[in-house]
Amino acid sequence: MNKIIFQFLILCVVLFISTGDVRAEKYLNPFKSRLPAIKILPKKGLDTTSRPHQNDFRPQGPDNTKNLIPVPPQPQPELEPKLMPELTITGLIWNSDRPQAIINAEVVGIGDIVSEVEIISINKKGVAVSFDGRTITISP
Repeated sequence: MNKIIFQFLILCVVLFISTGDVRAEKYLNPFKSRLPAIKILPKKGLDTTSRPHQNDFRPQGPDNTKNLIPVPPQPQPELEPKLMPELTITGLIWNSDRPQAIINAEVVGIGDIVSEVEIISINKKGVAVSFDGRTITISP
């Protein structure tokens, strides 16, 4: 019985190979584009070989900078950095699809805002927050 099945399989393989359409187009390279190649030709009348030098764009005419009155620089007001509100971390859930932390007795996740402080990430070492353009990591 096994011999008959084996002979049948051999016969099927031989018939498939002899009648099958084995062409190179059947086995295409998946990394090669099948789109037709497009040639981009430069427009006629444009010289693409030379570019103007940066000094070629200076305004032509009399030099009026001699008559200008210098203006003293204005003092910049000193900005005091905002003090970050106190955050107390009492719990972390960091190894899940939705990490969470308990901050100031409030359950928060990534993207939440607590006391003007945005939660950026939560991991086992602590919570990374963004406040006043700075990123700070707070440990429990």
